[in-house]
Amino acid sequence: MIKIVHGVYGYVDKNGIVRPKTEADEPFELLPEQEKRLVRLGVAEYVRAVKAEQEPEEPEAETEEEQDPIGFDETPPVDIDEADVVEEIVDLETLSAKELHELGNEYGLTFKSNASKASMIKAITEAQKEDAEDEDGEPAPVFDASEAVQ
Repeated sequence: MIKIVHGVYGYVDKNGIVRPKTEADEPFELLPEQEKRLVRLGVAEYVRAVKAEQEPEEPEAETEEEQDPIGFDETPPVDIDEADVVEEIVDLETLSAKELHELGNEYGLTFKSNASKASMIKAITEAQKEDAEDEDGEPAPVFDASEAVQ
């Protein structure tokens, strides 16, 4: 289960209707790959699934093969390489030219020594969009302030 911690996520319900999920919404489940991607992008975080108004049932004796790998009271394992660290969402406008240059290097960008902050921000933003598209082969969703739902 995950909970949105930043922005808006378009959740497709059982009727095929896209519903916005925000920080104000309850945790929800997606496919493990989708959850991992949103957590890695810093949009969501893992939460423990809690059974409402029920006491945990005593597990029956099962063979090791029949047991579920994760119980409702366990934290799911996180597959993180050193290169796959969740990036913190940063307002590029607040960074110095040196910090923008270093961030650009992480995306494989090179800047001239006299490059303006605006040109560096534009190049980094484009690289971030391309990186998000490369994750799952689909373009990243684009939202503007007028689409925000509270």
